[in-house]
Amino acid sequence: MENQRLLVCAQQRSRSEQLAERLGTLFTTRSCHFDGQLLDTATRFRPGILVFLIDVPDTALTEMVETLRSDITLASMKILVLSEASGDTGLRRQLYENGTDLILPADTEGGELVALLKSLARLKSDSEIEDLKHQFRSLITHETSTPLNAISSYASMIAADPELSAQNREMINAVQQASRLMETKIERVLLLSDLSADPVHDYHQIYSEDIFSSLRQDLAYLMPERQEEVTFSAVAGTQFMASFDLVRVACWNLLENALKYSPVGSQIQVMDKVEEGRYVFQVADAGPGIEVERLNTLLSEFSIDNILHHREGLGIGLSLCKRIVELHNGDITADNMPQGGARFDLCFPL
Repeated sequence: MENQRLLVCAQQRSRSEQLAERLGTLFTTRSCHFDGQLLDTATRFRPGILVFLIDVPDTALTEMVETLRSDITLASMKILVLSEASGDTGLRRQLYENGTDLILPADTEGGELVALLKSLARLKSDSEIEDLKHQFRSLITHETSTPLNAISSYASMIAADPELSAQNREMINAVQQASRLMETKIERVLLLSDLSADPVHDYHQIYSEDIFSSLRQDLAYLMPERQEEVTFSAVAGTQFMASFDLVRVACWNLLENALKYSPVGSQIQVMDKVEEGRYVFQVADAGPGIEVERLNTLLSEFSIDNILHHREGLGIGLSLCKRIVELHNGDITADNMPQGGARFDLCFPL
């Protein structure tokens, strides 16, 4: 395995041979001199880990690390520096900035060094992890979209039959709605995975009316039978800097949760306001409300790490809302309504 290959680079070959003996047979080890041939040697050998044995870190080492990191074929290679002296603090910092993974004393005990090298060998580079994430998302999208498209298409064909009974038509409509909801749930899970890091999104001035327009469209498409229960009230002309796609998802999640936990036929209020330099999007429902003992801890419970501990539906929606407002330097609050039901506010800085 490539990650088990170890290239030791030292100014004296005897030192690299001594290190190889300390490591035993765990790695396939090759040694070389710290000279102009290092890059060529590393490119041909493709080590999982490159170990520098250096007396004192210097600018030549930082430049070599930067050169190695610029070679795309060595992107997954880990770089470890063993030094007999700590060297200049600024140079050590630059080594890390240039791509060094670890700097250790040259006399690090053999067992400890082996354990650290084994840990480095198991780690994958950021690019490898991103590739794996992309492959996972592509696989999930492909493997689920094909059967969902088939379900939706066949359901539409059956629904087009003019002789279909009212009871069967109602069941087909339920199948179509379930298929659409499943698509949104899959998209939501994949989005939550993306937002577990700190991604860069397209932030620009967005209008509150556009958010409300998008919510009306989603409601008509995903839950047409409950459109009459939702009242929209938007403050005209309100603008704020945000990612429209992310804000739309967060707002829809609050509305969907309200519909899920409110009695059929009850009214849900969707409104917004500008308050204390913030844009506030608010959803108030007539559901069971939030248990008093959970009111102060509810939102802190819904993190990406512990989402699986919560009942289906609520965890993903609130986790996404929480993560999205955090990315916008905003916050989310929850409270019970005096007349019953719950109210959630998404707050974004103007």
